[in-house]
Amino acid sequence: MSSERARSDRTKSSPIACVLLPSLPLVAHHPGAAAARAALADPALAGDAPADDAAPRAVHAGRGTGARVRWCDARAADAGVRPGQTLAAARARCAALDSRLLDPAALARARREVIAALLALTPRVAPAGDARFWAEPSPLGEPPERWARAVADALAPWGEARVGLGPWAALAFAAAREGTLHGTPAALDRAPLDALELDPEAIDTLRTLGVRDVGALKRLDPVALGVRLGPAVAAARRRATGEDPRIPWTPRADDAPHVELALDDELDQLEPLLFHLRPALARLLRA
Repeated sequence: MSSERARSDRTKSSPIACVLLPSLPLVAHHPGAAAARAALADPALAGDAPADDAAPRAVHAGRGTGARVRWCDARAADAGVRPGQTLAAARARCAALDSRLLDPAALARARREVIAALLALTPRVAPAGDARFWAEPSPLGEPPERWARAVADALAPWGEARVGLGPWAALAFAAAREGTLHGTPAALDRAPLDALELDPEAIDTLRTLGVRDVGALKRLDPVALGVRLGPAVAAARRRATGEDPRIPWTPRADDAPHVELALDDELDQLEPLLFHLRPALARLLRA
């Protein structure tokens, strides 16, 4: 039995959800964007959105000539701004660009707020990067489409949430990237190599070998692949075939009501922890 088939058989009752919030870093750094997002979630707040909400926005890291764009919104992208550009080049293309210096504390705070919102809908949440979260979908047996809509509604203040589901994380991530709810192995095979989060240098090397999508990568010999291109590429191939250890998908040992939370930000104060515990305890009390 292939590893993909074995993984699928083990996790039929425990799928994983990938929740992407591409606008989260921008909303975390631009209070005006947050007000505009809140207006989208609640029409009664529409009057609170700032008048200059159409200004292109970005977030940059570094100072002086070393400053580079990390994230930008669609309006900035339409003007030619791209992540990785120097801030000077970005402003040369878009004079009206409103770019804020990366504030790790503000981004961490926004991510904690998103986790708290998700904990009202699922007992398991694990952050995975600046704008991605793994979650246990439909914990109460509700239809996955309804649960995904509830997630999108709850996270509307931070932008459009893209939800993907799958028996393992790589499938869920690929589905969320493409804007589809249910990830399948066939769809993953058609996806470009960056769906496996390979670095650009590895992708360029694979393309010179004629490997342009996930399906072509899976057809390569795994041992030879690891020897020639290194462990990161071999690990990406394993994720594509279902050997994906990312959580939360592990079945629970019992059915006792409980909530699990993974934080990858260090907490040096009690208040952020209490911020997460309140919705978790409320959920347990309703169980």
